Amino acid sequence: RQVEAAWRSLSGRDLDKLPLADDMHFSFAGDHALAAELSSAADVRTWVAALFERLPGLRFEPHEIVVDGPPWNTRVVSLYTAMLRDQPAYRGSHFVRMRWGRVIDERVLPDTQAVAKLAPIDNA
Repeated sequence: RQVEAAWRSLSGRDLDKLPLADDMHFSFAGDHALAAELSSAADVRTWVAALFERLPGLRFEPHEIVVDGPPWNTRVVSLYTAMLRDQPAYRGSHFVRMRWGRVIDERVLPDTQAVAKLAPIDNA
């Protein structure tokens, strides 16, 4: 339920409700303008806010969520579709490690070709 609530908070742009550890690691894979390697909850919230600014109308629909492990070392895998203006924009996989209900490591593996079309690298 906590993972489903986090997806709802993300899609609802309620970034303060995301259960992020202060010194977490975050990775959004790819060779595009949205690619990121971050090391704090503050940086992740800033990146997510910029994502929503760049792609207004973006929301996420998780399809499968698997949770395993004890509260001090929980692993979560989600398969999701990113929806943009009610149309599928890309699909992705989301891998998370949590400790006592807080995200300490988050790795997002989107369809990088689809994301590159949405957010090409600015070479100007």
